[in-house]
Amino acid sequence: MKPRWADGTELLLITPSEFLERLVALIPAPNPTPHATEGFSQAAHTAQKKTRPWAQLLKRTFKIDVLKCDKCGGRMKIVGVVLDQPTITTPLRALGLPVRAPPIAPARSRQLQGCGNSNDWARADVDYGWPD
Repeated sequence: MKPRWADGTELLLITPSEFLERLVALIPAPNPTPHATEGFSQAAHTAQKKTRPWAQLLKRTFKIDVLKCDKCGGRMKIVGVVLDQPTITTPLRALGLPVRAPPIAPARSRQLQGCGNSNDWARADVDYGWPD
């Protein structure tokens, strides 16, 4: 049993609406500003960038440095981006290059044929019902 308050009160009778008011007051605001004491991952979260440059992602994923000049080995700098369709298609046509992207090819068969051992997760001798 909870101890009495200093004035001797043991029980507090409140209406349902008063109860809801007190309960709602305990709910934090949406997306509150996180405090440094909220979890061990807070420091890592704030130190991490939200976005990464596309050149860095390509280098990390495919080991391709798209900003390295093939002729001199120096660093190139992006000075602009062309998004206007006619401005893009005119030089491509003049060079004899395709204007449209190639069609998406169908996926290869998922059935494994003669690779791995019998303990693999999928076997060539079992029909999984996948399309070829």
